[in-house]
Amino acid sequence: MLGKMKYAIKDYTTAINMNPCARYYQFRGVAFDILGEKEEAFKDYSKAIELDPQSSNAYFNRGGDLLLELGRNEEAIQDYNKAIEIDPKNTYAYKNRARAKEELQEVYDQQIVKNILNQ
Repeated sequence: MLGKMKYAIKDYTTAINMNPCARYYQFRGVAFDILGEKEEAFKDYSKAIELDPQSSNAYFNRGGDLLLELGRNEEAIQDYNKAIEIDPKNTYAYKNRARAKEELQEVYDQQIVKNILNQ
Protein backbone atom coordinates (compact mmCIF):
# COMPACT_ATOMS: atom_id res chain seq x y z
CA MET A 1 0.00 0.00 0.00
CA LEU A 2 2.81 2.44 0.82
CA GLY A 3 4.23 2.04 -2.67
CA LYS A 4 0.84 2.92 -4.12
CA MET A 5 0.74 6.06 -1.97
CA LYS A 6 4.02 7.24 -3.49
CA TYR A 7 2.51 6.85 -6.97
CA ALA A 8 -0.63 8.63 -5.79
CA ILE A 9 1.46 11.55 -4.53
CA LYS A 10 3.20 11.76 -7.89
CA ASP A 11 -0.14 11.80 -9.73
CA TYR A 12 -1.70 14.33 -7.34
CA THR A 13 1.36 16.54 -7.81
CA THR A 14 0.88 16.36 -11.58
CA ALA A 15 -2.79 17.23 -11.17
CA ILE A 16 -1.91 20.15 -8.85
CA ASN A 17 0.58 21.47 -11.39
CA MET A 18 -2.11 21.38 -14.05
CA ASN A 19 -4.98 22.61 -11.88
CA PRO A 20 -4.08 23.66 -8.33
CA CYS A 21 -7.41 23.05 -6.63
CA ALA A 22 -8.18 22.41 -2.97
CA ARG A 23 -9.42 18.88 -3.52
CA TYR A 24 -6.12 17.69 -5.04
CA TYR A 25 -4.14 19.22 -2.18
CA GLN A 26 -6.43 17.53 0.29
CA PHE A 27 -6.08 14.12 -1.39
CA ARG A 28 -2.30 14.47 -1.58
CA GLY A 29 -2.30 15.46 2.08
CA VAL A 30 -4.06 12.21 2.94
CA ALA A 31 -1.44 10.26 0.98
CA PHE A 32 1.40 12.08 2.75
CA ASP A 33 -0.27 11.40 6.09
CA ILE A 34 -0.55 7.68 5.36
CA LEU A 35 3.17 7.65 4.55
CA GLY A 36 3.91 9.37 7.86
CA GLU A 37 5.06 12.57 6.18
CA LYS A 38 3.17 14.77 8.63
CA GLU A 39 4.77 18.11 7.75
CA GLU A 40 3.96 17.68 4.06
CA ALA A 41 0.43 16.57 4.89
CA PHE A 42 -0.04 19.63 7.11
CA LYS A 43 1.14 21.92 4.31
CA ASP A 44 -1.27 20.35 1.83
CA TYR A 45 -4.27 20.47 4.19
CA SER A 46 -3.46 24.11 4.96
CA LYS A 47 -3.18 24.91 1.26
CA ALA A 48 -6.53 23.21 0.65
CA ILE A 49 -8.07 25.41 3.35
CA GLU A 50 -6.46 28.49 1.80
CA LEU A 51 -7.91 27.62 -1.61
CA ASP A 52 -11.32 26.58 -0.25
CA PRO A 53 -12.01 27.97 3.24
CA GLN A 54 -15.42 26.26 3.18
CA SER A 55 -13.94 22.75 2.96
CA SER A 56 -15.13 20.99 6.09
CA ASN A 57 -13.10 17.92 5.15
CA ALA A 58 -9.84 19.85 4.93
CA TYR A 59 -10.33 21.21 8.45
CA PHE A 60 -11.36 17.76 9.65
CA ASN A 61 -8.33 16.06 8.12
CA ARG A 62 -5.87 18.64 9.40
CA GLY A 63 -7.42 18.53 12.87
CA GLY A 64 -7.90 14.79 13.08
CA ASP A 65 -5.21 13.23 11.02
CA LEU A 66 -2.47 15.56 12.14
CA LEU A 67 -3.00 17.93 15.01
CA LEU A 68 -4.80 15.47 17.26
CA GLU A 69 -2.31 12.74 16.46
CA LEU A 70 0.57 15.13 17.25
CA GLY A 71 -0.94 16.06 20.60
CA ARG A 72 -1.77 19.59 19.45
CA ASN A 73 -5.26 19.25 20.90
CA GLU A 74 -6.17 22.93 21.23
CA GLU A 75 -5.41 23.50 17.54
CA ALA A 76 -7.27 20.31 16.63
CA ILE A 77 -10.32 21.54 18.53
CA GLN A 78 -10.21 24.80 16.56
CA ASP A 79 -10.15 22.87 13.28
CA TYR A 80 -13.01 20.62 14.41
CA ASN A 81 -15.00 23.71 15.44
CA LYS A 82 -14.52 25.13 11.96
CA ALA A 83 -15.43 21.82 10.31
CA ILE A 84 -18.64 21.71 12.37
CA GLU A 85 -19.42 25.36 11.61
CA ILE A 86 -19.19 24.59 7.89
CA ASP A 87 -20.96 21.22 8.10
CA PRO A 88 -23.03 20.84 11.29
CA LYS A 89 -23.95 17.27 10.27
CA ASN A 90 -20.31 16.06 10.32
CA THR A 91 -20.72 13.58 13.17
CA TYR A 92 -17.08 12.49 12.95
CA ALA A 93 -15.96 16.05 13.71
CA TYR A 94 -18.10 16.03 16.87
CA LYS A 95 -16.69 12.66 17.92
CA ASN A 96 -13.08 13.67 17.33
CA ARG A 97 -13.56 17.06 18.96
CA ALA A 98 -14.80 15.24 22.07
CA ARG A 99 -11.72 13.01 21.95
CA ALA A 100 -9.44 16.05 21.65
CA LYS A 101 -11.16 17.68 24.62
CA GLU A 102 -10.78 14.49 26.67
CA GLU A 103 -7.09 14.25 25.87
CA LEU A 104 -6.59 17.93 26.62
CA GLN A 105 -8.30 17.49 29.98
CA GLU A 106 -5.96 14.58 30.77
CA VAL A 107 -2.97 16.83 30.05
CA TYR A 108 -4.38 19.54 32.32
CA ASP A 109 -5.07 16.97 35.06
CA GLN A 110 -1.52 15.65 34.84
CA GLN A 111 -0.14 19.19 35.10
CA ILE A 112 -2.27 19.88 38.18
CA VAL A 113 -1.09 16.69 39.89
CA LYS A 114 2.52 17.49 39.01
CA ASN A 115 2.16 21.01 40.45
CA ILE A 116 0.63 19.65 43.66
CA LEU A 117 3.42 17.09 44.07
CA ASN A 118 6.09 19.71 43.50
CA GLN A 119 4.81 22.04 46.23
